[in-house]
Amino acid sequence: MWFFLRSSMDAGRPSFAFATLFVGILLAVLTPHASSETNITAGTSYTAPTEWTLAGSPYIVAGLLTIERTGSLTIRQGVQVRVLVCIP
Repeated sequence: MWFFLRSSMDAGRPSFAFATLFVGILLAVLTPHASSETNITAGTSYTAPTEWTLAGSPYIVAGLLTIERTGSLTIRQGVQVRVLVCIP
């Protein structure tokens, strides 16, 4: 949907305010949205089917992660998984 604002002084040309608004909206739409990171802490255990999706990416694994027999972990394509390694 396109909106065109006309100023009576510009003889049919879009106003400066409109051009500024249009550029702002365009940048907001085209700029990648900040993703929310998901922290997986030590001792996390999955006992049911679990899925890691782009919405929660990146997943930061900071410790032992256990997938029980009754659980599963599906990592969707494009998801980032970052494993923090601590060497004593």
